[in-house]
Amino acid sequence: DGASPAIAGWEGSYSELFVGKGQGDNAVEFGGDPVTQFLIENDVFAGRLDVRRRGMIAGLGAGYNWMWSSMLLGVEGDAAWSGVVGSSSRTTDFPFFFNTTTEQAIDWVATLRGRAGVLATENLLIYGTGGLAAGRTRLDFALTNTVVGCPDQCLSENSAGVSLGYALGAGYEYALAPGLRWKTDYLFTDLGTRTTTIVNPNDPTLFYEGTASFQTHMVRSGIVVSF
Repeated sequence: DGASPAIAGWEGSYSELFVGKGQGDNAVEFGGDPVTQFLIENDVFAGRLDVRRRGMIAGLGAGYNWMWSSMLLGVEGDAAWSGVVGSSSRTTDFPFFFNTTTEQAIDWVATLRGRAGVLATENLLIYGTGGLAAGRTRLDFALTNTVVGCPDQCLSENSAGVSLGYALGAGYEYALAPGLRWKTDYLFTDLGTRTTTIVNPNDPTLFYEGTASFQTHMVRSGIVVSF
């Protein structure tokens, strides 16, 4: 078929162990029923909180490469624990003093991606990657009247679950020895949005809800062992 013989050390299956850091700057936008919306517009309740998520990640992966001359195509999957979390709060001005506090977190993230790359040298692979992503996202927030205090004027709620999205990125691998490579990559993941709603216990037609997106930038490095 005209394809060149596979380059030794790159074609075949492999596993990897990696660590890295992740970050995302996503705002929580607040809304609600018409009464709550009126209160937001008149700065009785907060309408937006900017959240800076930061944290470490660590995980495992595996994949398979096919080689044609210096070109590489592959498939790769990985799963990682995530400590990427952030919080923010705001108290509205006199005479209301309502405090809104929120926390966003990604507890774990997994991807299944294709890879396409080229050998810049016999020992250096440069590639792009993209595919599916999944992760457990969490959004918590609380509303407190700081004048009256708890428990009379404290309401909180949280929402958590598995979210689906996509991943895009690029990276390089460098062959350290036969069957052993160093890998560094950048991944952008978008796990969509999550909404958390606080319902007034005395009147369920009144509600205050926050919606946040979960977009994360990750840089990861680790060791690849090929078989």
